[in-house]
Amino acid sequence: MPDLVLGPLLRHVGERTASVWVETADFCTVTVRAGEQSWSMRTFRVQDHHYALVQVDGLEPGSVQDYTVEIDGEQVWPLADSPYPPSRIATIERDKPTRLAFGSCRTSVPHDAEHTRTHGVDALRATAVHLANHPDSSHWPDMVAFLGDQVYADETSEEMRAYIEQRRGLEEPPGEELKDFEEYAHLYWLAWTDPANRWLLSTLPSVMIFDDHDVRDDWNTSDAWHEEMNATDWWHERLMGRSCRTGSSSTPATCRRRRWPRTRCGSACWRTRTPRSPTSSTSPRCCTTCRTRSTGTRSGTGSPSPSTSVTRGC
Repeated sequence: MPDLVLGPLLRHVGERTASVWVETADFCTVTVRAGEQSWSMRTFRVQDHHYALVQVDGLEPGSVQDYTVEIDGEQVWPLADSPYPPSRIATIERDKPTRLAFGSCRTSVPHDAEHTRTHGVDALRATAVHLANHPDSSHWPDMVAFLGDQVYADETSEEMRAYIEQRRGLEEPPGEELKDFEEYAHLYWLAWTDPANRWLLSTLPSVMIFDDHDVRDDWNTSDAWHEEMNATDWWHERLMGRSCRTGSSSTPATCRRRRWPRTRCGSACWRTRTPRSPTSSTSPRCCTTCRTRSTGTRSGTGSPSPSTSVTRGC
């Protein structure tokens, strides 16, 4: 049985539906079980990483249900030694006011005195500990919104630098900064595996947008800057890595299932509002991952795209 690498993350939650995201160590079937109901989904692959987005439906509005996660029939969540309450799905109740927690600019460092002095208290973790110690969910936020800089691709932590040095060395450009999809995958793993934060993300629905540090500080601020970065041999690979890694967990996990088109790469992708060109060969218009696979070029450059591939589990 493949291991549960990351997650679960509770993403979209509506009146009767929800979506649960996980990363696993290999192809498998992921099942979410709540009460007598269960929902399953096969994983899809992005490079050497395997993800599943399980669609939950048939729920009652305003209901709260604990849930578990299974891989190929074996329960993997919650963890056997978890000190936290069960993960739960709380559906929307239209007449109830929405309580929103939000934040941004989070660095993933240890929670000891030294790093608290240099980076401050981890507000996300503090929120998780508070909610875990106050299990009456009537006072909990209904959702958490991450407003950018969930990770810092340009100012890496000691743990991330150690991974980069082991993988390619810090002398190779871009040095201590992130280079590609694989490094983004590891950075998100560092960000989301703290036990308290992992439990919070499994329990509160979340929406996310990216800001500058998710890519690079103040990126795309001028034509001169753009030309300078495009002249490097790693910038486009970073952009593709960020897009593919973010897309594997954020898009389309925050939208309702009926809005997901199927694209020629076989994955479900967020439909953009850009009108389809009469000469376009991509139908429907889809995410960067699929467009890159179908055209083989980077948009606007005509140069070969990085070898990022998406494969749907069978």
